[in-house]
Amino acid sequence: MCAIMLSKSSKQDEIMEGEGCVMVEFSLSSNRGDLYTELQRSCPDVCVVLCVSSVLVLQAASLHFSKEPRSQDALHGRSAILRCELGEPAGAVRYWWTQDGQRVQDSQRRFQDGSNLKFTAVDRHADTGNFQCVVSSGAESLTSANASFNIKWLERGPVTMNEPASEAELEEAERIVLQCHIDGHPRPSSKWFRDGAPLDRKDRILTLVNLSLEDSGKYSCCARNAAGQVCSDHNITLSVVDKSVPRVLLAPVDQVVLRDEDAVFHCQFRAKPPPLLLWLHDGEPVHNTSRVVVYDNGTLQISQVQQQRSTGVYRCVAQYGEDRQVYVEASLRIAGDTHTHTDHTLQLFTATDRNPAFTGLDSEIEAPRGRDLDAQVDRQCPFLTVLLQQSQAVLETLCCGRQQHQVIRIQQALYFRVKQSEAGDACILMCVCVCVCACVCVCVRACVCVCVRVCVCVSSEKPAPRDEDEDKSQFKLFQTVALSVAVAVAYMMAMLGLMFYCKQRRRSRHTQKTHTAAEAETECLNVPLNGHRVAGLQEEVALTDLRASADPEKEQSCSDTHQFPRAHLQHITTLGRGVFGEVFLAKARALLASEEQTLVLVKSLQSSEVCAQREFSREMQMFSKLQHTHITRLLGVCTETQPLYMMLEYEDLGDLKQFLQIQSSSSSSSSTHPISTRTKISICAQVADGMQYLSQQGFVHGDVAARNCLISGQRHVKVSALSLSQDVYKSEYYQHGQLWIPLRWLPLECVLHREFSSKSDVWAFAVLMWEVFSLADLPYTHLSDEQVLEGLRGGVLRLPPPAGCPAPLFSLMRRCCSSSPKERPAFSEILQTLTDAHTHPKV
Repeated sequence: MCAIMLSKSSKQDEIMEGEGCVMVEFSLSSNRGDLYTELQRSCPDVCVVLCVSSVLVLQAASLHFSKEPRSQDALHGRSAILRCELGEPAGAVRYWWTQDGQRVQDSQRRFQDGSNLKFTAVDRHADTGNFQCVVSSGAESLTSANASFNIKWLERGPVTMNEPASEAELEEAERIVLQCHIDGHPRPSSKWFRDGAPLDRKDRILTLVNLSLEDSGKYSCCARNAAGQVCSDHNITLSVVDKSVPRVLLAPVDQVVLRDEDAVFHCQFRAKPPPLLLWLHDGEPVHNTSRVVVYDNGTLQISQVQQQRSTGVYRCVAQYGEDRQVYVEASLRIAGDTHTHTDHTLQLFTATDRNPAFTGLDSEIEAPRGRDLDAQVDRQCPFLTVLLQQSQAVLETLCCGRQQHQVIRIQQALYFRVKQSEAGDACILMCVCVCVCACVCVCVRACVCVCVRVCVCVSSEKPAPRDEDEDKSQFKLFQTVALSVAVAVAYMMAMLGLMFYCKQRRRSRHTQKTHTAAEAETECLNVPLNGHRVAGLQEEVALTDLRASADPEKEQSCSDTHQFPRAHLQHITTLGRGVFGEVFLAKARALLASEEQTLVLVKSLQSSEVCAQREFSREMQMFSKLQHTHITRLLGVCTETQPLYMMLEYEDLGDLKQFLQIQSSSSSSSSTHPISTRTKISICAQVADGMQYLSQQGFVHGDVAARNCLISGQRHVKVSALSLSQDVYKSEYYQHGQLWIPLRWLPLECVLHREFSSKSDVWAFAVLMWEVFSLADLPYTHLSDEQVLEGLRGGVLRLPPPAGCPAPLFSLMRRCCSSSPKERPAFSEILQTLTDAHTHPKV
């Protein structure tokens, strides 16, 4: 409210005040322009001016802002404030704020403080749009102009490889494209590093062309903008192969042929540019003749092999660059090209080799070539070479079949030449060695082998006469051989008897625990990593011992009853790779009568190994037998062509670990409430229910973890076997010897002795409970894999109590992780404890 006094000519104007306005009476001779100017200067709140006859009516505004909210810059996660103040308010005044026309509700992160709107942590998603301050006093209200935030943010991300599609294709790639997934506003500037050294690249996309060995290394990126600087949280290590160096595609192998027969050596290299290929025979170049032909593809054919001209060492050489080369060798020998002198040159060598802890049957071990079997092999039996080179298929049947143990005998003849010097005269001996091996194996990839090797060497020279002492020594030698063979056979029979005794005892124990003898033979739920097999505790039968080969009709019936047309599958997305091959999501048309399309999880068999194929078949058989609400069902198979497909149930929220990770990130970055303790207990109880059923059916999972469980939007959990151990969850597996194992989820007996049982599943379930309550943290995250292994061996490894976990449940976890399997509770007891905790009123 304001009032003014104006003087016009000789008359003083009369001023009258009213509520909300000023009425001024003036003479007709007054200058109205001067009056209006003076009113605007003295009464800035005047908003309406009306001139009625000789009365000027002025309507004054009672509400106005002294401070109005303004748009401003803000940092994501930092505090901010929007100010709103009213100038000289009269009476009771109310304030509130709107965002894009909707009234702002107070929260812990964003709330109204007096007339101002405060933000403890600006959120780049929730705080976008226009804010307005609204003031109300009686029947009047006033709304401010729009104000908004220019939110600056920077979010870390991984380094991914766009080209090629997978690391397996790196060897053949012409270029490599990496992308830095650090994002922000304003758009950050990126910088690349290789092994910590900066690269002169500032784009988010890094393209490597003309690849060389210098391009190998660990690639990372960092980015900077007004919000700060961050670096990638997951980096990529590239191992670039020098394509100019020839790599062997097909190597020649040693050959022993008869005189005048043909011999063929195959040799191929790969390089860019292609290398120059040539053959050498005992160091001399090989040229095309009537009997020797070198083909364009690198194959060497030798016709009518002769002793002097054809035998020896053949070298396949790949030349590249100016004077560099790579080569492979193979030897050619003629069998039976000596004169046998049985009256003098018969020599027998024996060797008995026992290896009760032999575990060398891994496919990565390369058997020595025949040319490496030179003079030193006449003192020891190369049974590893014999087993690997000559009986790989038999051994795969032995160690991957349904039999719990099996005996195999292997015979192999090895030919080689040695020099022997007697009385200063050198003679050439041609030796034929026969290696007889008997192995007793239990299907834990461990064998007890007894090998007896006998070599007969004959001279190509006429022998010198021998005396009577030499005859006596030869007789003693025969006695030694006979005694050695007898001891070896006796030992072998004792081992056989012991193995059969152990088997019968194990079978009788297990029969007492089951209703029928057939239930004693079960199979593995989750394929052991890399196709390796596992053994159970003595109280239980290993799950991989199902003798499916004894009942092939059941296997066939499973494939027939669940057969599904491959053409009705529509690929959606790839989830990752497991030990069998690719795992992906697909839509199956007309799979279930109640649905037109069904979302399914498809596991493909892309491995050609016999072990993997049999384990894949066992897993199909097992899932077809399991019918439980908390275990995924087998919905169909595609076995008419390669690759084989296994279709399993899938839940809409995916695997449990990803669900927990999303819950963890949501609870820390927004106002969304994390899952409750009761929900966590419910998840654990559902998994325990499924594992109890699995244990009652005589199965062992072997890889119980959050990554191998599925969860739906209704929080329904099912135990599954995704086994994405080759890429997505590769960091959660540890290479122990030749095996990749989930070290942080296994007890000591599994790591050291491969003894898997329902009690080892109990240990893994305790770690899964810890994952649920910690929202998918990595177990023992502060320890390296080597420290975890040492902690297991020392018996000092302990899981810390997760936040919000009730004390009785953490006590249950500790009991499940007892060092002795017998002290761990059964799944029935675990389920009862979780059920009681879930219904407890204080949870």
